Amino acid sequence: MAGGKNLNVSVIVGLVDRLPKPLAGLQRNLKGTFNATANMTFVGDALGRTGQAMTRPLIGAAQAAMTFESAMAEVRKVVDFPTPDGAGQLADTLERMTRTLPLTAEQLAEIAAAGGQLGLDAGALPAYVETVAKAATAFDMLPGAAGEAFAKLANVYAIPIGQIGGLGDAINQLSNNTAAKASEIVQATMRVGGQGRQFGLSAEQVAALSATLIGLGKAPEVAGTGINALLTKLQTATCSPRPRG
Repeated sequence: MAGGKNLNVSVIVGLVDRLPKPLAGLQRNLKGTFNATANMTFVGDALGRTGQAMTRPLIGAAQAAMTFESAMAEVRKVVDFPTPDGAGQLADTLERMTRTLPLTAEQLAEIAAAGGQLGLDAGALPAYVETVAKAATAFDMLPGAAGEAFAKLANVYAIPIGQIGGLGDAINQLSNNTAAKASEIVQATMRVGGQGRQFGLSAEQVAALSATLIGLGKAPEVAGTGINALLTKLQTATCSPRPRG
C-alpha cells in the first residue's frame, strides 16, 4: 500500500515539472507539498515497523510472565507454604535459577508442582527442583515428567530428597556405559517400584537391572514387568532339600 502511494506521488511530481514557466512558483509549492506527503508516508511506515519490533519482546515477556504465574498457581494448589509470602519467595528462587539452568521459570515451576503433588514440603522444593532440572536436561526428559518420575522414585524407594541426586548420577553412569537411555532406565525403575524395595533392592540396583535388560533390546515397560516377575518368583520360591547319597 505504501509503495503504491509513493508511486502516485512520483507521477504527480513528474506532471508538475511539465507546468509552464510562469507557474514556476506554484510548481515549487506543489512539488514541496507532494514530497512532504511522500516523506510522511515513509516515516509513518518506518515508525510502524519500529513499533512492532519494539513491542514484540514486551509481548513475549508478558506472555512468559502469564504462563509462569499459571504454573505457580498449580504449585500453590499442592504445596502448603508456611508463610503468606512463601509462594512469592519460591517464585523468586525459581526465576534466579533460570540464570544457571537451561530451563524456563515455567518449566521449573512444573517440576516444583510435581514434587508438591507427592508431598514434598516447601523447604525441600528448591533443592529438588535444581536436582531434577539438571537430570531432565541430561536425560532429555520433559521437566514435568522428570519431576514426577523422581518424586515417585524418592517416595517408593524412601530416598531422602537430599540424596536423589545420587540416583540421578547412577542412572547417568548406567546410560553412559550401556545401550540403554537414561529416560528408559527411569521408566523401567519406576515400573519395578515397590516390588524391588520389598525384595530389598535399592533404586540404584533396580536401575542396573533395568539398564541390563533394556540394553538387550527390551522396551522399558517389558524390562520393568520382567524384573517384577523375576522378583516375585524368587520371593515365592522354596528350597527343596538335596537328596542324600
